[in-house]
Amino acid sequence: MNHFQSPLFSLVIIVTSLIIFSPVVHSTNIVYSPLVNTEVDTRRVPDDARGACEQLPIVDNDFILRVLVPNHTGLTTQPQPTLYWYVSKPISAQFHFQLEPKYVPNTFEFTDSLINTNLSLSVKAGIHALPLAKYNVRLDKDIEYRWSLSLICDPKYPSLNRIAGGTIKYMQPSQKLSDRIKQTRAKKLPDFYAKEGFWYDALDSLSKQIKKKPSLRQVRAELLQQVGLDKVADFESLLP
Repeated sequence: MNHFQSPLFSLVIIVTSLIIFSPVVHSTNIVYSPLVNTEVDTRRVPDDARGACEQLPIVDNDFILRVLVPNHTGLTTQPQPTLYWYVSKPISAQFHFQLEPKYVPNTFEFTDSLINTNLSLSVKAGIHALPLAKYNVRLDKDIEYRWSLSLICDPKYPSLNRIAGGTIKYMQPSQKLSDRIKQTRAKKLPDFYAKEGFWYDALDSLSKQIKKKPSLRQVRAELLQQVGLDKVADFESLLP
């Protein structure tokens, strides 16, 4: 029998073909373990608006604006964290970015917003960053803040805006936690922060690594899926 026709040779060819042509599967054990009670109430404001913006034809029923936050108050170890948001289609438009301390019922205390500004943005579909350092503001520790990003459909009618928002709290790390952070290798930081319950730090450290290694988008997709951001995760999964 010609060895090119042998069953063993055929099996080798099949296995080799599978190795060469099968897509690369990225696996990760990243697990987000929130430190807060996630069943109390929701702290995420999704953009569930429907209908078109007359001045922005791209904004139709399929358009999605999301801030990348869990459905509870996300934590950070940084006084100047980077916030992340997602848009489902490329767009050039005016946005409104706001960051303010969350009002505490029955206190009758109102404080000014740390950020309350309009942004002229031209972005592609996908995930984008809002670093607080760029706005020269710092969070006070143990204070819950609300932040939001609104797409301005018509400056004359704010009620038509598409808005997405969430909450954040800065928890100054203990010396023990600070030492553990310093001892953790950079590529392991997303896993470390996620397991310790620091959502914003896990997402930020992972997003920074994606700039050098785009395949890690699959890991970010898994992280987003764990907090119910399924549509954003699906978008990430389709990217190379």
